[in-house]
Amino acid sequence: MAEFNEKSFKLKQQEEVQNSPQAGIHRCEKPIGQIGVQERSPVCWSPDGNQLCYVNATHGLIICEIDKASSHFVQKMILTGHHHTVRALLYHPTQDLIVSSGSEGVFVWDLQSATCIKEINETTDKLANEGEVTCLCWLYNGTILATGGRDSTIRLWDVSGNFRYLETISAHKSSVNTMVFCESHDYLVTAGRDSSINLWGTSSLSPENLYKRLDNQGIVCPLLASMDGHLGDVSILAISEDGEYIFSGARDNSIRVWSFNARKCIREIKDQNNMMSTHKGDISGLFACGSMSHLVSTSMDGSIHVYKLGSMAVTNSLDDDMSALSLDELLKGFSDDQNVAVAANDQLVAIFKIFTSKGIACASMPSNMQYIAVSSGGNCIRIYSISIPELQLLHLQEFIGHSDSVNGVAPINDDTIVTVSSDYTVNVFNIDSGVRLMSFTAPSALSSVATADGIIFAAGKDYAIHTYSTEYLRFYGGIEKECHAANREVTDEMFDLCRFVGHSGKIRSIAFNKAWDTLFSASEDGSVMVHVLPELQVKSLMDGGAEPLEEEYTYKIEDHTGVVLDVALSDDFGDYYYMASVGNDYTLNVYQIDKRHHSLFSIESAHDCVIPCVTFGHASSNSMIFTGGWDHLIKVWSLEGELMKELQGHMERITDLCVSDNGIYLASASADKTICIWNIPQDFKLEKVFACSDECEALCFLGDKLVAAYLTGVVRIWSLDES
Repeated sequence: MAEFNEKSFKLKQQEEVQNSPQAGIHRCEKPIGQIGVQERSPVCWSPDGNQLCYVNATHGLIICEIDKASSHFVQKMILTGHHHTVRALLYHPTQDLIVSSGSEGVFVWDLQSATCIKEINETTDKLANEGEVTCLCWLYNGTILATGGRDSTIRLWDVSGNFRYLETISAHKSSVNTMVFCESHDYLVTAGRDSSINLWGTSSLSPENLYKRLDNQGIVCPLLASMDGHLGDVSILAISEDGEYIFSGARDNSIRVWSFNARKCIREIKDQNNMMSTHKGDISGLFACGSMSHLVSTSMDGSIHVYKLGSMAVTNSLDDDMSALSLDELLKGFSDDQNVAVAANDQLVAIFKIFTSKGIACASMPSNMQYIAVSSGGNCIRIYSISIPELQLLHLQEFIGHSDSVNGVAPINDDTIVTVSSDYTVNVFNIDSGVRLMSFTAPSALSSVATADGIIFAAGKDYAIHTYSTEYLRFYGGIEKECHAANREVTDEMFDLCRFVGHSGKIRSIAFNKAWDTLFSASEDGSVMVHVLPELQVKSLMDGGAEPLEEEYTYKIEDHTGVVLDVALSDDFGDYYYMASVGNDYTLNVYQIDKRHHSLFSIESAHDCVIPCVTFGHASSNSMIFTGGWDHLIKVWSLEGELMKELQGHMERITDLCVSDNGIYLASASADKTICIWNIPQDFKLEKVFACSDECEALCFLGDKLVAAYLTGVVRIWSLDES
């Protein structure tokens, strides 16, 4: 794959814009919200624990801030600049800065202006890490930044000197995975894929000594010790509050504790009386709590372990007086190094299973230890409140996105949307917090969605339309209790209230008329089917409710000569309404619908190409029909079939169209990775353009916001408000 070059990309983009119909139009590249999570996203807390940062599906940094009223974390800002996977995040301990790193190097962000103020990579600084920067660490209260990379080195940067380069430490024989700093003892601990743990003296980097380096370039950080013991890559490090002990977790599934003074491994952390006390996967997080009373660990086995730590007493020789140790402690064993005897009386006091299938890839706790944020090996982040003495873990919030293209989006209420995806899922999100409220799993990839009064219709590749409800307790509470009582598994099918069947090809589009309880579906089999919604029943095992109700279509319209790609419904006009359909036969068909359908008109060459989308206007524009084609054009039609206007604003095929409920705005999405906003009453004036490096597949308006679903699995929220 060719390496992404942001500078050339932006130059090309600017050139295209200057030569396009969008030239001179207000262009917005920063959405006000995003839904979606990068796979294996890093997570990081601000020093006060009031903000959490994670990475979304398009590698933007999401800054969430706690809402005191709801105790939920809501999106505050999005920092965009990365185009590839972000590996590490780090808040500055005293300044409004956050640092991120990955294959594009190191980005330093100012949280006041929400801008990147510094990039450190091979392009901007020849002394930067070569290749991916895998880990970050602050030294001396944020005066020095350490960056560790796949090049096996650690680079040191002077923050006050605009991140001036200070030193390269040839730290390991392979990639550096993790670092942690102890100010009280002036040492930096590093570990990596070579399984070793190295201690580096850093006193020359302290604020009182740093000036000496400017006069003497020969001053470096000496290697104090190199310690071995793990059988796999060391993945995570932590230190005790007093700096006397170092904890390490590795891909050999073990956790070890090391003495800084003895420069040796004390023991492996495990409960000698509990065979289940060790993790069954790579260790991904370690947190020493309080005054060395407990240790919290996370792992790719999907669990959080809490250990009550035993004595850290160390004797330098087996011949030393061991009378202070009990017989029980002596029998529990020694460290692998027979020169260091210890009391191995750690106790596993709690196990919390979090992500059983994907595992915990990253974890973070703020300094007050009130929360723990964990990211899965997939596309999910969860926040928990944690109380160590009481051994309580309370799930507070979840950020999750789709793992494949989002192909449909529809509103449920003023702040809630539903999305469907090629990953088979139907997700309901609150757009303000980005939190997923509920989720359903369909039998196949999904391509279209429609909603009405809390009912969700989702259709796709299995030729059927599936029906779900947001009234979870009403429709599903009973069957879940019955399954629990009968010791029976709750299956995905149990949530499907009604399945509409009849098509013999993939369903490309659906539309629902609430007043008439009628559902329309457009399919690759060349037909539009009309379905009448039956009364939906509460799911119960007693009534055979494990299987969804199955409904055949009421009637079928077969006027297209090819694939039907989209179907749309107008507002109600008293005793009737209109339906329009388009497809790859270049045709626009319009019907008047009452109790049956009546063909109004058919335009065989509405566009000189495939027509993937059609929609009606609303309110003041409800007498208009809009079509978008592969010819880059949007055409406006009257209900009499007259071509009223052609809109030229895009440089590639149109992918979706949507009109605001008040009938003022038309939104058009295109494969040129832009969304155009047209003011209908002002003679379709092109008012603004929303742009990003991602192709939009579906649109819906939600008040003064536009919700857009993208190929990458992310959902962006754009503001129509000029401010």
